[in-house]
Amino acid sequence: MEQLRFSTHASVRSQQRGIPPLVVDLIVRFGRVRHEGDERVFFLDKKGKRQAAGYTGGLLRKDDGKLDAFVVTDTADQVITVGHLYQKKMRRQ
Repeated sequence: MEQLRFSTHASVRSQQRGIPPLVVDLIVRFGRVRHEGDERVFFLDKKGKRQAAGYTGGLLRKDDGKLDAFVVTDTADQVITVGHLYQKKMRRQ
């Protein structure tokens, strides 16, 4: 997987919201994706959290709140924003 590119907005939001680039990478790598027009929204379900925790070798746990976040990318696979998930489940549409 290539290095993720962050827009200026995404870099600022990532810092403001305390979501490190490692977590963003894990969400894109192991997360589910929901298409919203030209954008893709990535988030981790139970399986994704378990895979991400295993991948980090104990650095993060599957119940770590840092993994309760979402990542939005554009059609060029650039991260355009990140944020925290406050609801327990992403509703399917």
